[in-house]
Amino acid sequence: MSSLAADVIDPDVADTFLTCSVCEEPFKNPVGLPCLHSFCKECLTKHILSTTKAQKNPKAFTCPKCKRHVDSPDPHQPPHSWADLFPPNHFVLSLMEGVKIRSDSQKCDPCSRRNEKVIAIRWCKECGEALCQQCEGFHRSMKYSQHHHLVSMEELKTQPIKNTVSRPPCPDHEGTLLGFFCEDHNQVVCSSCVTIDHRKCKHVTTTAEAAEKQYVDAETLSEKLKLQRDWSRRIAENRRHSARVLEDSTNQIRHQITSIRQQINDLLVQKEVKILEELKTAHAEEKEQYDKVIETCDGLVSTTENAIALIQNSMRHGSDTDVILAIDNVKNESQSCENKLADLTTRLKDLFINFSADSTLQAVVNGLDDLGRLTTTQANVNLTAPYNVEPMTYRSDHTHRDHIHHEHTHRDHIHHEHTHRDHIHHEHTHREHDHNDRTHREHQHHETRHTHTHRDDKRREIEIESVRSLPLSPMSTARKSPVAMPPAAHQRKALTPPYEIARSPVVTPRKLRKRSPSPLPPLMLPKSVSPFPYNRIIPRPATLETFFKGRTSNDRENCCFTGADIIQDGRIILCDQTHRKVKVFNHNYQWCGEKVLSAKPYDVCCIGGSDIAVTLPTEKKIQLYTVRDSDFICIANIQTGAKCYGIAYAQKKFAVCCFSAPPSVKLMSRDGRELKTIARDMAGNDYFNFPDYVAMDKNTRNIYVTDRYRKSISCITALGEKRWEIRYDNLKVPRGIAVYGSKVFVAGCRSHTIVQLNIDGDILGDIISEGISYPTKIVVHPNGENILVTQHQATLIDVEKNMEQQEDNRESEDGESDSTESYDLNEEVGDESKDFIDDEDKDYIDDGDEDFIDDEDEDFIDDERRPLQNENEDFSDDEDSDYREESDD
Repeated sequence: MSSLAADVIDPDVADTFLTCSVCEEPFKNPVGLPCLHSFCKECLTKHILSTTKAQKNPKAFTCPKCKRHVDSPDPHQPPHSWADLFPPNHFVLSLMEGVKIRSDSQKCDPCSRRNEKVIAIRWCKECGEALCQQCEGFHRSMKYSQHHHLVSMEELKTQPIKNTVSRPPCPDHEGTLLGFFCEDHNQVVCSSCVTIDHRKCKHVTTTAEAAEKQYVDAETLSEKLKLQRDWSRRIAENRRHSARVLEDSTNQIRHQITSIRQQINDLLVQKEVKILEELKTAHAEEKEQYDKVIETCDGLVSTTENAIALIQNSMRHGSDTDVILAIDNVKNESQSCENKLADLTTRLKDLFINFSADSTLQAVVNGLDDLGRLTTTQANVNLTAPYNVEPMTYRSDHTHRDHIHHEHTHRDHIHHEHTHRDHIHHEHTHREHDHNDRTHREHQHHETRHTHTHRDDKRREIEIESVRSLPLSPMSTARKSPVAMPPAAHQRKALTPPYEIARSPVVTPRKLRKRSPSPLPPLMLPKSVSPFPYNRIIPRPATLETFFKGRTSNDRENCCFTGADIIQDGRIILCDQTHRKVKVFNHNYQWCGEKVLSAKPYDVCCIGGSDIAVTLPTEKKIQLYTVRDSDFICIANIQTGAKCYGIAYAQKKFAVCCFSAPPSVKLMSRDGRELKTIARDMAGNDYFNFPDYVAMDKNTRNIYVTDRYRKSISCITALGEKRWEIRYDNLKVPRGIAVYGSKVFVAGCRSHTIVQLNIDGDILGDIISEGISYPTKIVVHPNGENILVTQHQATLIDVEKNMEQQEDNRESEDGESDSTESYDLNEEVGDESKDFIDDEDKDYIDDGDEDFIDDEDEDFIDDERRPLQNENEDFSDDEDSDYREESDD
């Protein structure tokens, strides 16, 4: 590809702007399309012919560059002539000429017309031609051009290109240039147009004056176009990411289906081998019995045949004595044979081996319509607009063409008949057209509203269908991948702009199709759709039962409680990072004792009786302690090999959040053996960015993790398969997490709430939304009625009474529910909290975690401000704006 703009002074003119994107060569006779793309006339003709050859009556084609639908300029003309009907791009031609004359090999234009090639040395601005030395003399001697301003070619190279760009010619008047602008008609015209068609217009100026007014708008428009370009790139990148996720989830589902088939095959082979072995054994046993009878009968046949021969030979050849003895012996043997045969005859039985398939298998075969069920969910991807988009109404192409045709008709009408009556008739027609245009827009607006309503109804149908969809197999559910997550608002990260972006007049809702579900990068449905499942049990709000101060007289600074748990005798254990302590409080919330550790603890969990496990991130280990009345005895140390944070314990196994490469959750035995590391899916994608807190159900089948960087909550099976991952707008910076039965509780550190979910990842609602600040760790009391909440870098611990006593979904179907009395202490809580904040925590919100970070190494990230300040680096553009506004405050 040749470079046309290599020697251009202005760096804004790039080769790509002067190059046809089809042939990748400099433009030859460029023509422009309505989408603003230009192509060589010959290249455009070839493209039109190739795209319309399969059409019977071609009326349109697509742009080779942007694939936009382009109507034929004249459907009655054959496609090979359409390119001639599009307007030539005079600006590109002039720009190419301006670039060309600045080259060292510019030839003299008059000489070129005589087929002579002479290097030019001068440029005539008025004539727009390059002149050689001889032609320069002729030019200066002619009366018409003797006063023209001639510039040397060397001087011309230092001047802007715009000084040599000629005005485009008027399409209606040959030999004239477009040098005037009619503001009344918003049209660039020539001098002939001004005197003929626009003589009655009041606002006609030169193009130079009009362009001067447009410069400010041009700069604003350029910035807006740059934002639109970036906006388009973000959408395209979002779709690429979604396509990758879709591909990964499709492969995952394909592997899951194959795995189900393989499991069924393995099970059937195993059962087949077993039943065939049983059949072989039964056959061998009966065959052995048959062989014994046959062997006995064969012996009797031999005996009887021998007896017959003995009688015959003795009678024929023996003496009388031999006959008597032989007959006597044969009688005895015959009696013995008779007895044996009679016995065998009475015991003869025919054995038949029958086979009947197991009723369960038969029921499965008869009732198995499909191996599983594929459902699709849809969620709006609302990318935040980079600027305020005003709602606007689009005019249909048909109306727009009618309007253009009307203007041309009006201009031709004035050109041929200059009567006042015709002008009045035009104005009347123009007003009638404006009225029709407004009526059309109002009809479009009504149609759009009706279509949007239908689309919302369809989306709700899709959501209900997704919620009711069955899992593909007993081992995993449809939530295994982000594909099959219910389309609730809390499941996708909000990218919704605070305004409505104008849509095209006709919107067709997409129907539910049986295909692979469509996964999305952390996105969510619009707020018009309820973020809660339709069959949810609304939790009752919890009320404050009591609170106490975790700071003691031995503490010099505010405490930072990041870990807490309740041991079996009801005592409370707290991890104080600020003072490197673990503390114990009795049933009455009175301080009993504490122990200073070698490093700052992060989390704690009870491992049975009075034994606890404490994570020490900087030392990359877990310490086990026995809690006595007022002190702690270290009983073991477990090395984790990575910085460890949140910890949970069940069924003699630890689940530990580790900030390693990659970030992971490790399953470890009580004696320190590493059982499994959960970090990536089968496609190699990381599950976590920074796993913070973790919880396990009692049977350790499911592990629930909050991620500090992703701002999400994940559910992973003990086998390492992700069931679901959600983000919820009203749950900002999820930290502590706890599980009790079918209930999952999560602390929203920045939203100052405690949110309840079910085990399927559906948001049920807030159980605590007032009275707490920066909740960090939450613990459910073994009785299931109380929740203990620690507040980040504060000296208060709020113990909330959970009034949501409804059982899990299975128990609720049986109609079982309990409730506990609550206590209203709002006034007391308000006064105490106010006194506490005034005296002790004025600097908490401003200082954040500075006292904690200063003592830690740089890669230990417990600071909430660090992810917030590096928002654009750590997160994608789809972070919710509310979170950023709060962090800025």
